[in-house]
Amino acid sequence: MGSRMGGPEGTGRRPWSEGPEDVEADVAAELHAHFRGTVDLLVERGWTEEEARAEAQRRFGDVDRWRHVLENMARRRRSRRQAHRALEALTAAFLSAARSLRRSPGLSAAVVVTLSLGIGANAAVFRVVDRLLLSPPEHIERPSEVRRLHQTFSSEDGVPYTLPGFTHPDVSAIRAAGFPARFAAAVPGRHQTLGEGRGSVRVRVARADSAYLPLLGVDAALGRAFTADDHLPDAAPVALLGHALWSSRFGSDPGVLGRTLRLGGGRVEVVGVLPAGFVGAEPPAVDVWLPLEATARTVWGDDWVDMQNILAFHVLARLRAGEGEAALATDAREVLARSRSDGYALRGELLSVGTSSLVPGDGPNPLAIVFVSRWLAGVAILVLLVACANVANLFLAQGERARRETAVRLALGAARGRIAGELLARALLLALLGAAGALALATWGGNVLDELFLAGMELGARPRNGRLLLFLTVAAVGAATTSGLLPAMRTSRADLRRGLEGEGRGATGGGRLRRTLVGVQTALSALLLVGALLFVLSLRAALRLDLGFDHQRLLMVRLEAGEEEAEREEDAAVLYRAAEHALLGTPGVASVTSTVAIPFWSLYGLSARLPGEDSVPDGREVTVNAVGERYFATMGVPVLRGRGIERDDLVEGAAPVVVVSPSAASRLWPEEDALGKCLLVGRGATACARVVGIAAEHAGTSFSLESHSAAAASMAWVPLPVAGRTSPSALIVRAEGEASAATGAVRRTALDVPGVRYAEVEPLATFVDQRTRSWRLGATVFSLFGVLALGVAAVGLYSVLAYDVARRRREIGIRMALGARRGRVMGRVLGAALMTVAAGLTVALPLAAWGAGRMGSLLFDVSPREPTVFALAAGLLLLTGALAAAMPAWRATRVDPREALAEG
Repeated sequence: MGSRMGGPEGTGRRPWSEGPEDVEADVAAELHAHFRGTVDLLVERGWTEEEARAEAQRRFGDVDRWRHVLENMARRRRSRRQAHRALEALTAAFLSAARSLRRSPGLSAAVVVTLSLGIGANAAVFRVVDRLLLSPPEHIERPSEVRRLHQTFSSEDGVPYTLPGFTHPDVSAIRAAGFPARFAAAVPGRHQTLGEGRGSVRVRVARADSAYLPLLGVDAALGRAFTADDHLPDAAPVALLGHALWSSRFGSDPGVLGRTLRLGGGRVEVVGVLPAGFVGAEPPAVDVWLPLEATARTVWGDDWVDMQNILAFHVLARLRAGEGEAALATDAREVLARSRSDGYALRGELLSVGTSSLVPGDGPNPLAIVFVSRWLAGVAILVLLVACANVANLFLAQGERARRETAVRLALGAARGRIAGELLARALLLALLGAAGALALATWGGNVLDELFLAGMELGARPRNGRLLLFLTVAAVGAATTSGLLPAMRTSRADLRRGLEGEGRGATGGGRLRRTLVGVQTALSALLLVGALLFVLSLRAALRLDLGFDHQRLLMVRLEAGEEEAEREEDAAVLYRAAEHALLGTPGVASVTSTVAIPFWSLYGLSARLPGEDSVPDGREVTVNAVGERYFATMGVPVLRGRGIERDDLVEGAAPVVVVSPSAASRLWPEEDALGKCLLVGRGATACARVVGIAAEHAGTSFSLESHSAAAASMAWVPLPVAGRTSPSALIVRAEGEASAATGAVRRTALDVPGVRYAEVEPLATFVDQRTRSWRLGATVFSLFGVLALGVAAVGLYSVLAYDVARRRREIGIRMALGARRGRVMGRVLGAALMTVAAGLTVALPLAAWGAGRMGSLLFDVSPREPTVFALAAGLLLLTGALAAAMPAWRATRVDPREALAEG
């Protein structure tokens, strides 16, 4: 078309724009030229002007349509040209960057290693944070629409507390209200034994109502899901297997369908296998699913539907279009407040109903590990910022060395934007290489962090690698921009005249900037070191705490009876007595006792009161445990006065006795001798339990952050019959050496006892370690990342000082020629290093004090502003700065004045 119309001179048509000019104007000019040319041609053939214009209009037809078509064609052509030119420029920039890497392999290697460490640390942390704080469970249809419900009550002391569970009447009332959302309920997984004999295993079993799987959009991958008939109260017992259990236990055999398996105290028929990856809507992962309505009676009895003292049901809601979370929570609270009886008020006033997502770390009562993980994410970002500051310093140093080359290129006409683009391309190329190295570090480090943070949480399948690769790419681009933008801008804005004069002048500003970056690295490292030291002190305080018993030598043994022995508590009592007798003769076992409560694992909620009182007054409560003979000897708890629980106390008809701790004695009978006093143990008790002994305090179930202790407020111990128990919950075994060494022998002995189907044997140290886990993790991860950041900062300081010494060789030579002593020269270099570190500390320490204050809830028996911690962190950084400066300072003293002057 353009060739027919001729040039723009004769038509007023503009040439096609190649930049961001107005496409509409270009098309209008083209159409005008084409129309005018047609009119002129017709006039030449003898048409009048009016006839020619009318004919041209007829031939053109719908001008607006053709204008629209041509505008789209022009835009596409311009976009293709711009994309082509951008690709050419990007390719040229990357080729130039690749050539520059070959010219400076040492710098390239240092940058790649530094970024590999920084990006790899973040990628490893991302794997944990992604699974714990970002990703909902797999195989759930539109998980963002599903919410967990929880309720908050007022307590007697005015501090609200939140519970995730509801009663079955609560669930029924919510459903009857007819909300726009669909509701479902499930009872979280509990361990039960699957199989028989020595081949049996412990699996986690959950019960779901008829709406649960449909609400989540989950169907069976093999066989069928539950039907309506499966949920009927008198339905035949059926089960769905989790895919992981089906693969590991049954070898992915489709023949498992229709098989009858022994599960707990009964038998179930397998009717289906759920999809791979589906482990439930919330952790821990479930292995076997049972229909709730058909199995609840065997757990809670015939009247379970109306029981208001069982908050075992976790409620899910799927939001529908236009429904908000706040409205759902408000409506649910109103329904529950109306439906509950007066007896429910014993838990306190219902303040609110809340919602949370299906992300594992979300919820009303997050574990301490969730808070540590959030801090860990921040720590990893600080490490990456330290690495980026170090890389920026290296780029700045190289830019100053190549200042003359850059000035020559500018003098020859190179565009400043092109130079900056090449520098950014080099930074991006190095960052991508660093990300490739970070992938290996993230895989190894991620596995380590998974074991540290997620062990025991049973979150199901590991995360997809696609999310990790996406994160690595984003992190690489971010690191390249952060570390390369400032050097690129500074290099591209270099003064042409000064650059051509030589490298020795005008470098003062660059030195200040590089020292500022080192100060930033120092400040960030100080933040990490303060956090690491606080967690280390917390862990040390927790480990040094006197628990009152030697948990390193104790084992918990819990037995599961066979089908015939599982019906009555009396039979279970016989089983435990037989196991206790057998274990007493096992090599490596020093003592055995029985107990209902297990330290750091479970409490026993037996009530106690004084004669003439309905209950123990507030502030004088005691925690009661029912135990067997040899309890105090086995636990290693000394009896301070009187005696402990003896065999005669366990005989039916024996006079009830009780042993109390000193704190219980002082609370119950202040300023009186507790021995011989009376305590009524158990609801409705009339027989007086006489205090026959006072035993030393020992730990309850957790570490108290408020009191900085692990001991129960007050304890009392009674024989099993006094508590109305014939069977204990567990046996406590005291090993002659380390508990872990005796675990195998204890388990084999317990399984050999006739009637024992399964024996769970765990060292008590495992339960204690779980309570100290957050401090252990905080100490480990903060220390690891703190040392990493400290090392990177030290390398950065070393590189700055080494470059300064090399650049100032002539100046140093002149000073030494004029009589400067070597010690003074070394002192100036060391002083510059320590001043840089000190400048970073002046900013870091106040920030660290602020951040430590926000960590207070995660610390144990340590003030978040402990002066020793800040002094030690500052000392470590100053020492690191001195060590990093030692080699450049020594090199400065070895400068030969004659050689330096000759070089100048």
